[in-house]
Amino acid sequence: MSILNEVHHEHPPSLHERTIAREHLLVNPLEKKLLSAVSMNTLMWYLHVQQKRMKTSLQHLSGIALMDTSCKPEVIWYFDEMELPEDLKERFRVLFQTREKWTLDEIRPYVQ
Repeated sequence: MSILNEVHHEHPPSLHERTIAREHLLVNPLEKKLLSAVSMNTLMWYLHVQQKRMKTSLQHLSGIALMDTSCKPEVIWYFDEMELPEDLKERFRVLFQTREKWTLDEIRPYVQ
């Protein structure tokens, strides 16, 4: 089983862990730059290193990053829901320009 699959099958992170990880990511320019377009292997290595300081999970990136597992190497990029238009029609237009198909779990943080 790949490390990516292992991360996806973890229990959901606690609200406290998720909040700390997201705040750290959003205020730390290195991590934000890392998410501009990074291979999944690089991100998994980074998360593994960060686990020594606190529990990390790809779920912490919900609403601030998107993953593309259909390409090789798999990539992840910064896509913050706070930067989307507030107008719902315009928000959906931007979302579907960004990605043609979404799963419910992928789109949920961007439309809640």
